[in-house]
Amino acid sequence: MSNLTVQSSSTSLFSRIFPAPGFLRMSAAGIDISDTTVRFIDFKFKDGQRSIKSYGEKILPIGTMSSGYINNREALVKILSEIKKETKIDFANVSLPEEKAYLFKMQIPKIAGVELYDAVGFHLEENAPISAKEAVYDFILLEESKKETAHYDVMVSVIPSKVSEAYSHVFKAAGIMPLKFEISSQAVSRSVVSPKSKESYLIVHLGDTKTGLAIVNRGMVFFTSTVPVGSDALNQVISKVFNVPLHSVPEVKKEIISSGKQDMDLFLKVMDATAPVKDEIMKLVSYWKTHGVNVVHNSSVIDKIILCGKDTALPAVDEYVFAETGIKTEVANVWRNIISLDDFIPPIPYEQSLDFAGAIGLAMLS
Repeated sequence: MSNLTVQSSSTSLFSRIFPAPGFLRMSAAGIDISDTTVRFIDFKFKDGQRSIKSYGEKILPIGTMSSGYINNREALVKILSEIKKETKIDFANVSLPEEKAYLFKMQIPKIAGVELYDAVGFHLEENAPISAKEAVYDFILLEESKKETAHYDVMVSVIPSKVSEAYSHVFKAAGIMPLKFEISSQAVSRSVVSPKSKESYLIVHLGDTKTGLAIVNRGMVFFTSTVPVGSDALNQVISKVFNVPLHSVPEVKKEIISSGKQDMDLFLKVMDATAPVKDEIMKLVSYWKTHGVNVVHNSSVIDKIILCGKDTALPAVDEYVFAETGIKTEVANVWRNIISLDDFIPPIPYEQSLDFAGAIGLAMLS
C-alpha cells in the first residue's frame, strides 16, 4: 500500500497538472478567480506565527470571464501582472472554476501504484462526459477502502485539460508560476471547516454573480451546485429600498452590518431576491439525506450549514437559513484553521474576509 499514488484530502486535487520540482515547493499565494474579481492573499511566517504579507482584490473588466471560461486573455493577464508588480508574488495556488468540474464516487478493483491511477482514467467516461485524454483528473482514496473488500472506493475530480491549460498560460504570461490548481469549493472548505471534523457540512458561498454550494464530509467535497444568483441581486434590492445608485450600495451595506439592526422590509425583499439559493439549499439537504449514505456509509444528514461571502454578514441571514431548514447555521470564520484571533488580528475587515475563503484555502496548500 505504500506505493499508492493517490492524493490525500489535504492536498491539491490538481497538483499533477504541472507538478513543481522539489526546490519549488515553497510558500505560494492563494489566488481565487471568479467571473468578476481576482482575490489574492499571501502569508509570511515569523517566530513560528503566520501573518498576512499581502492581500487584495481586483475587479475584472466586464466579459473577461464567464462561467469560469477566459474570454479575454489579455485583460486577465493585465490584472495578474498588476498583482505581480504590486506584491512581488512569484508562486501561486490557483482556483479552477466549479462549473467545469465533475465530481463523482466510483469503485475500482484493488490494484496498486500507477495502475490505480490508470484504472480511474479507464473508467472516466462512464461517469463524466469527457475522455481521459481530454481531462485532468485526480482522486482521493476514501477511508472505507481500508476495509477488507474487493474494491477501492475513490472520490474522483475531473476538469477539461483545455481549462487548466488556459489558466496556466495566463499566469505564466503574467510572470506568476502556478504550483497547484484546485476546484474553488475544496479551497473554501479548507478554510472554513475543521479538518478533524467527521460531520457533514453544506457550504453556501455567496459570490458576486452566483452562489456556490458544496457538501463536505471529512474534509472532502462530495457534491457541488451553482445558482446564478449572487450579491448583484442584493445590490439591486438595496439600491431600490434606499433610493441610492448602485455604486453607493457597498457603503449602505457597511452601515447595515455595523448597526446590526434588522430592517424587516429590506430583509424580506432580500430573501425574496435570493429565493433560488434557498430552494437549492433545500434540494441539497434532501439529496444528501437520501443519497449521502451511499457515499460516506454513515449518517447522511447535513449537520451544519456554513455561510460565506461578505453579504452573509447582513443581519439575520444565518437566522433565516436556520428557520427555513432547521439546521444549525453559522457565518464562516475563514481564519479558524490558519490564524488564532487571540494572537493576531487580520487587517481585512470581517465582512470582507468572508469573500477571501477561497484564496485563504488555496494559500493553506503551501
